[in-house]
Amino acid sequence: MNILVTGGNGFLGSNVAKALTNEGHKVTIIDIKKPPKKFFEKKISFFKGSIKNRKFLNTHIKNKDVIYHFAGMPGIGECLDKPIETIKNNLEPTVEILKSCLKHNVKRIIYASTIYVNSEQGGFYKSSKRAAEDYIEEFSKKYNLNFTILRFGTIYGENASKENTILNIIKNSYLTGIISYQGSRENVRDYLNIKDAAKMSVLCLKKKFKNKFVYLTGEKKFSMKNVCQLIKKITKNKYKIIFKSKKLPGHYIKNPNTFKLRSGIKLKLNKYINLENGIKSIINNEF
Repeated sequence: MNILVTGGNGFLGSNVAKALTNEGHKVTIIDIKKPPKKFFEKKISFFKGSIKNRKFLNTHIKNKDVIYHFAGMPGIGECLDKPIETIKNNLEPTVEILKSCLKHNVKRIIYASTIYVNSEQGGFYKSSKRAAEDYIEEFSKKYNLNFTILRFGTIYGENASKENTILNIIKNSYLTGIISYQGSRENVRDYLNIKDAAKMSVLCLKKKFKNKFVYLTGEKKFSMKNVCQLIKKITKNKYKIIFKSKKLPGHYIKNPNTFKLRSGIKLKLNKYINLENGIKSIINNEF
């Protein structure tokens, strides 16, 4: 298939692009940053540009069978600090991509979402992903645009982004000699290696995942205490492990699935305008 990966120079997008190519697909990536020369094989086409540029977007969505939409602001912390930028980078371009998919008869859009969509945590990052999911689903209902929503858990691996927890712990342990974590030792995650995440993303091309919401998480859950002990064992670090127990804004402790629908309060008047009288008022005053 002829596939476009937005944000294809990112941690997740680049690995998915490679995995798709290895399966024989013709892959094009678009990103605002140019990838290192050694990072991509020659058979992957790259075009530098922003998904906020409609003309650029339409040019590269044209003649594509599937769009993997991985571009946007990925960090919970960054999104918490920049709510307006989060809308402009995570939601608005997604709607433009959906419109372009319809215009160019794209067979399916595969969207990188998060397990945080069903959480009270996640801040504006969660909100933008939840809204994008809603738009994709409504486009599907109204225009029969096929989709697959990928709800990623906690990913780790080589060449991870600066915000990646495991990478930061390992990096700081080599710099300081101390294994430390800003949050609680009780934090629990089901870590998914980037290579497995890429493999699973490619598997979601299968027909059975069409118009489905798919969770991509690790096989087992690990507490941060277990993770730090494992890093200590592998690196043969002689120093103690330090947990600073700071509250990490926007992050859950053990369970992300805490979102509940808000029922709201029904306000009542002692006396209401009768519907018949209300209609008469419209007719008498406007016609």
